[in-house]
Amino acid sequence: MLLKTRISVLFATTFLLIAAALVVQSQLARDEIKRAVVTELSLGQSVIWDKILRSTYDSMSFYAYDSKPGTASIWALRGSRSAIAAVKTGDSRKINRALTKFYGALVESNVLDVLAIYDAEGALIHVMDAEQPVDERTIGELSGLTGVTLAAKLDGGLGVIDNRFAAHVSFPIYANGRPIGSVLYARWLTPLLDEFSRAAEADIRVLAPSISEQTETQTSWSGIETLFDKTASAGQVGDNTGLDTVLLGGATFSLNVRTLTIPPDLPVTIVMVRNVSASLASYQQIFVYVALSIAGVFALIGAASYLTLLRGFRPLDDTIAALNALAAGNTDVEVAVGRRDEVGRIAATVVSFRETILNFARLRRSAQENRLRQERTVIDETIKLAGLLPEEVRADLLADVHEMEQLKSRPQQQSDNVFEGDDESAMKLLGMAFGRISKEIKTQYEKLDFLVDERTRKIAETQAELEDKHKNLIASLNYASRIQASILPSSDDMQTVFPGCYV
Repeated sequence: MLLKTRISVLFATTFLLIAAALVVQSQLARDEIKRAVVTELSLGQSVIWDKILRSTYDSMSFYAYDSKPGTASIWALRGSRSAIAAVKTGDSRKINRALTKFYGALVESNVLDVLAIYDAEGALIHVMDAEQPVDERTIGELSGLTGVTLAAKLDGGLGVIDNRFAAHVSFPIYANGRPIGSVLYARWLTPLLDEFSRAAEADIRVLAPSISEQTETQTSWSGIETLFDKTASAGQVGDNTGLDTVLLGGATFSLNVRTLTIPPDLPVTIVMVRNVSASLASYQQIFVYVALSIAGVFALIGAASYLTLLRGFRPLDDTIAALNALAAGNTDVEVAVGRRDEVGRIAATVVSFRETILNFARLRRSAQENRLRQERTVIDETIKLAGLLPEEVRADLLADVHEMEQLKSRPQQQSDNVFEGDDESAMKLLGMAFGRISKEIKTQYEKLDFLVDERTRKIAETQAELEDKHKNLIASLNYASRIQASILPSSDDMQTVFPGCYV
């Protein structure tokens, strides 16, 4: 695989890994943002609901009796026509006469809906309701709403009155410094639910066993009810209250579930639901835009990287082609050197390699010329050596030399490849000629050596014969001398007889 291809594959793999990491990060971010959005919405819904309840409690508490100095209240008035005097009598007509205007003003101001008065034992004395009459049996005992028989201080909470949810406050009333009973202000929860639905742009449902109240501005509760463990008799929310979102009809809804217990140990669940599809869709659209932007950036980076690689490796490809041509022996190539990066350094190295090849070509031509001169000298010397060989060997050797001269005089094919080998035929013939000369010289040397040995052996034999003959001659001479000495007179006698003639 080419380096350019490997780099491209590396870039592509890196981009894919980065894209996968961004996709995973985007998914995690979407989930986290979804949770954050739902959490913030739930927190906002809880704050709005708590503020609505607190505002209701504060509005009713403002008109309750408070023993603090400087606090005005109808329950602090004394006299024969006061509310306290009417309560002490226990007469409903007197109570109505004393409280009708007060109660009507509070109803018109949406401060309360129900006003109930209890005696010191917690039993109901009188109840006032601006709408349909309230079943007095449902509020006959104060302890059924507040859990206490006699209110010790101003207190508030939620309760059930005549199978309807209500927010209420209760407080004690006094006469001559002693508590004579309790008063309960209550406001139906239905308008508070509608107020929450408008303020939070969400639906809310308050349910207890066999009792439920709700708003339906954004969703139908029939689909959400299937997510809870609910029975007709219990009306309880089960183990699915941990859900933060739910998908119904292609829309995503946030769930905010709160539970509490009201007297007398009645479990109440408050479920707040809001359609968050638009919010999540806007975030999803942002992620899509970000993903498209990242993809566009990756595309630009990829295109720029590819063009950079193409521009950077094209001179390298040309350099590789020139290097292949030089390796084939073709020096008629030009390599452009004008860059200072790695490719330029490689090109400079190739140029240096080309110069080395050209120098090698010059040395090769010089070597060829020297070899031709040496071959001519060898041929001439071979002819001279041939004259020293026997006639039958000299003819074959001269024939080889003649063939070698004809081969050297034959036109040789010219090639641009400086690495192409020279014609070795002449050298082979020259080698054969030298081999033949060497063989013949060796043969002649062996013959000469044999002849020398033979002559030496014959000389040695002749010398031995001559030595034997010399010994025989000396022996004969010695024998003749002894015979002569025995026959002839001595030299002294001869000299005496022939003094002037003896030599």
